[in-house]
Amino acid sequence: MCDRSCPVLTVPGTGYWHVDGTLGQDFAGVTCKTMSPLGSRGLTVHNGRMIRLTMRRATLSATAAANASELVNRLSKLGNPFLKTGLDAQRAILKSKRLVEFEGEGESRYSPTIRQIAWGEIFIANGELYLVAEEINSGGRRFFYLGAVTDGTPSELLEEFTKEIESALKIELKPFWYTTGEFDELKEKVQEGFEKPLDDEIAMANSLTDRDLRSLAIAIKQSGGLLVSDLAKQLKSAPRADVGAIRAQMDEAGLLVTETVVMCRSTSRQAFRVPSSQAITSLSAQGVRCGCGRPIDEERQEDAVSLTDGAIKLLDKSRWLSIIVHKELIAAGVEPDRILIEAMLEGDEVDCVADIGGELTLFELKDKEFSLGEAYSFGAKIGIIDPAHGVIVTTARVGADARQHLNRALQYRDVGRPRRHPGAPGPRDARFNIVYVEGVGNLGDEIRKFVSGIAKRDAMNFADRVIRSRRISASDIVKSVQPAVPRQAVRDTSVG
Repeated sequence: MCDRSCPVLTVPGTGYWHVDGTLGQDFAGVTCKTMSPLGSRGLTVHNGRMIRLTMRRATLSATAAANASELVNRLSKLGNPFLKTGLDAQRAILKSKRLVEFEGEGESRYSPTIRQIAWGEIFIANGELYLVAEEINSGGRRFFYLGAVTDGTPSELLEEFTKEIESALKIELKPFWYTTGEFDELKEKVQEGFEKPLDDEIAMANSLTDRDLRSLAIAIKQSGGLLVSDLAKQLKSAPRADVGAIRAQMDEAGLLVTETVVMCRSTSRQAFRVPSSQAITSLSAQGVRCGCGRPIDEERQEDAVSLTDGAIKLLDKSRWLSIIVHKELIAAGVEPDRILIEAMLEGDEVDCVADIGGELTLFELKDKEFSLGEAYSFGAKIGIIDPAHGVIVTTARVGADARQHLNRALQYRDVGRPRRHPGAPGPRDARFNIVYVEGVGNLGDEIRKFVSGIAKRDAMNFADRVIRSRRISASDIVKSVQPAVPRQAVRDTSVG
């Protein structure tokens, strides 16, 4: 943090930029405290709600060679060129114009040997980072990348950078994201049973995230319907006034059907149900009587509620929870076609598998406590699917014995096969990672946090590769302090 309480970015020897795009330090004098290198500290964006990496890519033809210096100058009107500024300052210090500016990525633990960044630049504007890079693979094919590192959804600057690059290089940048071939292999093996929800179904699923509302809905479903006067008995933890509010909320969400029940005064049993009290008046006018012989309009009438077909469908197999997880993954930036929901694999149910930034993630969803039995089942699925991460979502809690079993069984488990896409940067952690989400009130935040962590690592690795492509030649640094020797002063030491 600088004296403006602002996150900063830095590269050794180049000074640093405030995230708002203003220069915080130059080589003439230090105006803020020196910070750690970008590669070790990571990328920090104002507010830190969620780091998102949005990428676009185009194939470069032989005639579309990018003039690096010209393109950097052209894009500088949209954002401050972070690396160019540092290189210019280093030239001034060394009093040399021969410093190599575009030399290539070189060796990096983040870059596969079959793909190398020829050159790149990082632009900072309005609290966002824009990374551009030209990449060459071992076969000589060339690609151009644009990456936006933002706090949430990118601003209109992404489109401005896109248009400027497309105009300069005569290319079309298309959406791009890191993927894993493991997901594609799995997709061919499973039978997916997830039916894409409609908007009204998503709205009903959202309402079921309320614990008391969901408990009442389950009680109504199990009983086949309840008298309104009995609803409060199903929610002993909620005040009676709250039960009325919950019922109104369920009505508004389309979860309830309200009917009128005719209660026989002689037997105190339900005689029959009708859609409304108006129907009773109509039937009584036709001479319909209760089984005891009394006219039905003289019998006791009470309101009763039952669930709509849509509500029952959502509660069956906890479809509502699958819909919420699916919605939150997409909101966090995961591509819809990289998500599998409610699939069958070799006779076993798989709640959710997602390809997040090229890292296969297995989700287990439970509308109850996650017990030791579920832990054994989840462990078996991990052995079959071989994911990089596991996420357990429960509406209640994860049992202590279940947590201990998973932590003990998976503590030293190696992460499965590396990401298949050759452009996917960075080694993954060797240890398998499990995230526990207890309760759905914070489900969206936890999913965004998880996805953001993967995006942050990819953004750091991408930035690291770009930085390495704009390095100074060690030879030029040494030569800059070597005094020039006049040609006539050189002594001829040759023999004969």
